[in-house]
Amino acid sequence: MRGMLSLLFMVPAIASAGGGLQNVERLFDEMEYEEVLEVVERALTSAGMGPEDLVAAYRWKGLSLSSLGRLQEAVTAFVELLSIDPSFSIPEDDVYSPPQLLPFYRAVKVSGEMGHEPIGLSHTPTKRVGAAAVLALEVLVRADPVGMIQGVILRYSGEEAGEERHVAVPVEGPGVVRVSLPVGSGGGDLYYRFEAVNGHGGVLARCGSRDDPFYLKAVAEIEAPAEDGESALSTWGWVASGVGGALLAGGAVCGGLALSLDGDLSESCSGGGCPAGRAGDLDRLDALVFSTDVLLGAGTAVLLVGVVLLFLDGGGGVPMGAEGSVSVSVVPSAGEGAFGASVMGRFW
Repeated sequence: MRGMLSLLFMVPAIASAGGGLQNVERLFDEMEYEEVLEVVERALTSAGMGPEDLVAAYRWKGLSLSSLGRLQEAVTAFVELLSIDPSFSIPEDDVYSPPQLLPFYRAVKVSGEMGHEPIGLSHTPTKRVGAAAVLALEVLVRADPVGMIQGVILRYSGEEAGEERHVAVPVEGPGVVRVSLPVGSGGGDLYYRFEAVNGHGGVLARCGSRDDPFYLKAVAEIEAPAEDGESALSTWGWVASGVGGALLAGGAVCGGLALSLDGDLSESCSGGGCPAGRAGDLDRLDALVFSTDVLLGAGTAVLLVGVVLLFLDGGGGVPMGAEGSVSVSVVPSAGEGAFGASVMGRFW
């Protein structure tokens, strides 16, 4: 299969004038059925056959085979025809004998009993992530009732009705087919279409057309933040947390010294009085207590600010007031013998 598909990369489809079948009807009327089959086989194995050409080729193949008495082969040819165009019917003004038409009606019955969907492609256009992104497009092969599809071709250009390039990928049965454009082919607007082809490059079905292609508009690349970088909120959050932690540590040290000095003075100042030489220690104790209160209060407030900033930075940049956003404020407070902070929040 892949060896056959390699031809698709080398031979672009070229519109054929009737698929080389111009003289087939005359040959058939002259009862040159073997010659008709030779012409039809050459057409079926040539690149550039469109769905209409293939339907015509299978029609004359089926009629010629039935005229030669090769009825089962004729039925097969007509089933392949109906897989491409299930609405096909023999024109009423064409006069054929019942033996010639019998395989066609058998093929119609077989196709109906199989209940198969005809060959078809579907595509839902999508937006490009970015102009420089590697571009891959998907097309759905809806059905391939008798296994005629051998590949899918993506034809594309940078401008409408411009010179087309193509990419072909092998296909095995119905399903989603992913076609990636070559590196360096993206970066701008894209006009494109899909074709389901047989092993010789004959087009069995189309999705989009040369005159009405799909259109993909390139969008500006969104610059992502550096992986190692940090936002301003995160930076200030960590700074505030560090400063707050340092202030709390200082307050803890002052508090420890104050407790130690207070215990020492309690022993020296028993009975309601203190020796004259310890008066400076009393002043030192007052300073340590005051420093402890200030450092612990300020450290708590600054640490809370840091935690809040880090929390907001983890919120994904949700605008204030939008659903799912958070508004937080830190209010310092001071009182007799104490210093601290209160945190107020509002959630949407």
